[in-house]
Amino acid sequence: MQTEPKETSLLPIQPGEDDQKPTRLWMPRRIVFTPESMVEPYGLKIFEQVTRLGLKPEILKSNRITGLRGENERETYRLAKSTLAVVKAPPSAMRLTPIPPSADWQFHIAQGCPAHCHYCYLAGSLSGPPAVRVYSNLPEILENNIHFERPGQFTTFEASCYTDPLSLEHLTGGLSLSIEHFS
Repeated sequence: MQTEPKETSLLPIQPGEDDQKPTRLWMPRRIVFTPESMVEPYGLKIFEQVTRLGLKPEILKSNRITGLRGENERETYRLAKSTLAVVKAPPSAMRLTPIPPSADWQFHIAQGCPAHCHYCYLAGSLSGPPAVRVYSNLPEILENNIHFERPGQFTTFEASCYTDPLSLEHLTGGLSLSIEHFS
């Protein structure tokens, strides 16, 4: 018995189809806040949000992130990839760099990514264990971007080439805050 070949489509799976998997948000196993991040209103907002989600954040005694090294590289990777650290961005975050052709300037909402993509360039680009670091002084970073706008010209900004800001949105609201700022 011959059957007609099933028509294939390059379109995404339509809602309601059996192959669709539910979306799963990243929830870090460990969330740490540096003392510096806890004096920033945005840092406090993140603290309230993760607490509201039922997560148990810890406030470190110093501004140094510890506890990310395991007994071997694999364990270090596992510990770091499951950690969200809320820190104050360094002064270098205020010096934007051009990033053509994607945008005129890049600024950072965060650094590091919770995903485990095998092809990712971040794994070799960032120093230290690959923990996700969110910047508690994001409003200050956004205000600083005004200095990089070109009067009378359309200026574009890329919001974090060192992370996936959408993957952190449910925890931080940083992408929404950035969009509101530019609108």
